[in-house]
Amino acid sequence: AVRRAASSVLCLGESGLGLPKVDQSDLVLEGEIGRLQADQLAGMRDNLNALFHECCAHLGHSHQIRVVYALQTLVGVVRAVYRKCVQLSGFDLVNFLIGFDRAEQEMSILITHINRFLMADSPACLKDLCLKLLLVLASGTDNVSTNTLLEYLMINSVFESLLRLLTQSGLRTRHGKAAVTVLTLLVQYRKYDSSNPYILKLSILDQELSLHGYSQVVTSSLAEYTSAYEASIADGGGGGWLGAITNMVGNMFVSEDSQVRNEKMRSHNPALLALYEIIHLNRTFITTLAHYQTESMGESLELNQTQPGAEGEGEDGAPQVVPAQTDDLRSVNLLVTFLEYISIAMQDTKSDVAHSNVTLCFIILACVTEDQYATALMHDPNLVFKVKLHRTPMRHRKAGVEPPSHGRSLVCALLDLMIEFIRSHLMKRLPVELHLL
Repeated sequence: AVRRAASSVLCLGESGLGLPKVDQSDLVLEGEIGRLQADQLAGMRDNLNALFHECCAHLGHSHQIRVVYALQTLVGVVRAVYRKCVQLSGFDLVNFLIGFDRAEQEMSILITHINRFLMADSPACLKDLCLKLLLVLASGTDNVSTNTLLEYLMINSVFESLLRLLTQSGLRTRHGKAAVTVLTLLVQYRKYDSSNPYILKLSILDQELSLHGYSQVVTSSLAEYTSAYEASIADGGGGGWLGAITNMVGNMFVSEDSQVRNEKMRSHNPALLALYEIIHLNRTFITTLAHYQTESMGESLELNQTQPGAEGEGEDGAPQVVPAQTDDLRSVNLLVTFLEYISIAMQDTKSDVAHSNVTLCFIILACVTEDQYATALMHDPNLVFKVKLHRTPMRHRKAGVEPPSHGRSLVCALLDLMIEFIRSHLMKRLPVELHLL
């Protein structure tokens, strides 16, 4: 059944059928592998090895549609084998998926093709599939350091290919988030046990376009969360007795709301972890904290919605320092957006997800404030920003935000944020570790 499903996928390139058909066959293939028992999986090892080899061979085909089908098949097969190896103990992923005897050669061929597709002017869907495959390879296990397939990504680097996606505006808008997520996951691989080439390359990275592209991706993700929060407050916030009744009824479903909130927060955790890694490893990145970005969040979202297939054309995206006298100092600066994000995230520290999220936020703030250059930027009276800090709803005050009347140095917003956290977290079960941070 697995062989038939795989054959139907790889032969679609010559049949003229549409791409949605591939997604259906891919799901069938994953389902067939998922239904295999331990003894059946052991008997399918040779077939899986042959399928992986055929997919890698098809990546060099002249017809791009067959290349797309091969990548789609690889995504499904790798994901399905990952899941089975987690369910069934005693099965080595590399052996059952590729085979020990030719694993290094096959992975070298695969990564070479991925680099070629990401570096060349390939169609957007092809780049999407390459990044999707890299994400599946990097996130297949709960503990990144136990993922044996990542060893081959350490030998055959994709660092330069991922950076290229961050340097051009069109590429960054469509592929930037996935590229930064893949890079962040690769940095985590055995970061304390052995020499990780991605850690070294990220720490010495000094290309201005790449660093600012990285900054814009993180800013865009955090700003998306803050914008969604502000929209929800605007839709659900009512004044007077009607608002009081609404809040009272809403408290009955606080656990439900907390679960939804945690899921939304999880979707932006890669950006938060990416911000920690770049600030922790690369001191040159600190210089991007004081810059306004030439791409506003609204323009990025509009481009992402109206031009899903846009490729790397247009402006180079190099940020510029905007004069402090601008009438509307919007939150398109990384540190400003990050402070606003923290003011929302720290309102809930009860669940483990929220507590871990706020802990990471404060660790990042500690890394920033320990840097002398960053401290000088935050105290610079010529660099002023309007920071919208959201307040926790309490009995004696309403939730919401006090719009800043004028721009101030970033250190003022940082102090306001810390005071707000202390005032809103004087509770019986005091989060001592967060107060210490």
